[in-house]
Amino acid sequence: MTSLLRKLDHPVILLVITMLLWGGNSVVGRAVREDIPPVTLAFWRWTIAAAVVAPFVWRRFLEDLPALRAGWKETLLLGLTGIALFNTFLYEGLRHTTAINTLTLQSAIPALVLVIGALIFREKIPGRIWAGVLLSMLGVLVIATHGEIARLAHLGFGIGEVWMLAAVAVYALYTAALRLRPKGAHPMSFLLATFLIGVVVLAPFYLWERGARGGVDLTPTTLAAFLYVGLFPSLIAYIAFNRAVEAMGAPAASPYLHLTPLFGILLAMIFLGERLEAYHLVGGAFIAAGIFWATRRIRAPQG
Repeated sequence: MTSLLRKLDHPVILLVITMLLWGGNSVVGRAVREDIPPVTLAFWRWTIAAAVVAPFVWRRFLEDLPALRAGWKETLLLGLTGIALFNTFLYEGLRHTTAINTLTLQSAIPALVLVIGALIFREKIPGRIWAGVLLSMLGVLVIATHGEIARLAHLGFGIGEVWMLAAVAVYALYTAALRLRPKGAHPMSFLLATFLIGVVVLAPFYLWERGARGGVDLTPTTLAAFLYVGLFPSLIAYIAFNRAVEAMGAPAASPYLHLTPLFGILLAMIFLGERLEAYHLVGGAFIAAGIFWATRRIRAPQG
């Protein structure tokens, strides 16, 4: 067992595991869309994650409270965007559109991060990067309109694509704003803080949704869904990703993010019986080309 754990503790293996678990999140959300309302799934996801991680980090969390309080605005922003809003929007979108659609649209997040960095954080973005962003956005439009961009003249997005575009925008903001994370707090303390923010923010909406749509029957399927989203894409994937980034650096690790839609699409085809359409391939090609063009000359900073 020890030998197996040592083999698994390799940055590339950890990144592959992370992307597989994140890809599975959309597949699970789509699979239980009729059984678990979106806010309910998001609320219990973060409640379970917080309950599991708290016993291990609560002492450090209490020590880091002064740093978290000092950076409360930034922590609140990150908890709202990356925890409370992104997954709620994602699960709502999965009620109306396929997992493949949502996964392909997620691949545009890196390009949108560049846009937010330029607009909000005043980063200087070279022209070639803007060209890559535009290519990626064209790919997003192809997917969101199911290959019929002329639908834009009639605001022809499906409601599922609208929710997913909102989710993509929110998560891109979260990713760009991670630089604001309180420096004096341990990463696990910050993680627990954002989990708790997500739970508190979602609680009233969860209670409203429960009153409006009714509770959830705890069947083996729904229980498995709650446990999966609460443990695997929330805790295990985050810890594995952090360890991998620490070992190989963010520039080297970031390209692996594009495995998420790949794994997710394969899982959706296997477990949900979804079909990969031509517009997914065309839109994905534009997104991939845009990301390649925007990042092909980026090098890791020299330490």
